[in-house]
Amino acid sequence: MLLLVVGHERNSSLHLAEYRATYPTKRIAQQGAPIRTSGARTWTIFEYIDLDASDFEHIGDDFVNSEAGNMTHHGKVGLADCQLMPQREIVVFAVDWIEVYSAK
Repeated sequence: MLLLVVGHERNSSLHLAEYRATYPTKRIAQQGAPIRTSGARTWTIFEYIDLDASDFEHIGDDFVNSEAGNMTHHGKVGLADCQLMPQREIVVFAVDWIEVYSAK
């Protein structure tokens, strides 16, 4: 995963960790939308996680300073600062982080 000109506060891969993690403050919300099925338009209700990126910068900093974070490469693309890291590792790290720190 490449973060180009942004930090972990904009790391949308961490939202995947929010979906995968189990934590007491996880809020499930419902939303509706018109969906076309079998040629007919029907109103469909679906559930989603009420996402919260407020801890993403902390998660990212802790990841970069962890053993798994040693695989993060910092550099430039043109004049833009960037970070390149393995997506699977940061998502797994973030799931664990959220489960520990969101329980407090």
